[in-house]
Amino acid sequence: MVHFDVDVIDFVEFPAADVMQPAQGLTFAETLAALRVFCVSPKFSGLVVTEFNPDHDDEDSILAKRLIDCLAQVLQPD
Repeated sequence: MVHFDVDVIDFVEFPAADVMQPAQGLTFAETLAALRVFCVSPKFSGLVVTEFNPDHDDEDSILAKRLIDCLAQVLQPD
């Protein structure tokens, strides 16, 4: 099981974390690359996503949609 806190992504690049910590963390691309390593493992059984604060998203949910689209790509088998 993989536990993924959105606040691992640099808040300046992806301002959706519950706690603002600018200029700290991984880039969005680095985060997805790391998740991909875990998710393609034969031992992978599931993904829990936490610390996404919808109050930090806009009214069109652009950040949520971006995250969901990217996670769907990460979770697709090769």
